Amino acid sequence: MGPERATRATKVAPARVTANLTRAGGGHRRPRVGVLSSSSASTTTTTTTTTTTSEIQPAATSDAAEAATRLARSLRALLETPGRPEDLERSVAPVVAALATALRDREARAIATTEGAAEALTSMLTTTTTTRGPEGPRGARLRYDVALCVFALSFHEPAREAFARRGAAGKLVDLARTATKEKIVRVATLALRNVVEGGAGSGDAAGRGGGFGGEG
Repeated sequence: MGPERATRATKVAPARVTANLTRAGGGHRRPRVGVLSSSSASTTTTTTTTTTTSEIQPAATSDAAEAATRLARSLRALLETPGRPEDLERSVAPVVAALATALRDREARAIATTEGAAEALTSMLTTTTTTRGPEGPRGARLRYDVALCVFALSFHEPAREAFARRGAAGKLVDLARTATKEKIVRVATLALRNVVEGGAGSGDAAGRGGGFGGEG
């Protein structure tokens, strides 16, 4: 290699080294890395703050409680509407069935009691136990759902007091005595025991699904 070519090689080499260092992330790219790290830390801080804020928000009313409010009001309105017994049965049956499901929730039982569900259901006990004629599938299902609602509410002390004032115990006895379906007798008897004994030792079995098995 001549002196001139050696000189050119010496001049080119530093330029190549500089370019390689730049591509490898050295030198000039370090300030950019610092900017990205700062942005990432800011994002992390914002996310943490948002999570903490959401955790301290008060719990909203449960869906079951909201449903119980609407259903209890609907049931009272239907029972206050004059009409033929068979028409009333068709109207209230789906409402009572839905209410029985909603009352699995403890908060729903409290709200339904406030909305007058205990009084409405006691009047339903009178209607279902004084109906004459054969107990068809629809009538049997309505009796069962009414008894199930009473049973669920019997775990809530204010509801038990309302049942006692309205004489629900005697009506539950009549329901258990006249029912032709074993499932109705069973649920009516369980409800009667809670109403009479004050739900002693029952705890919150209704909220955990106790006594809410299949229709049997």
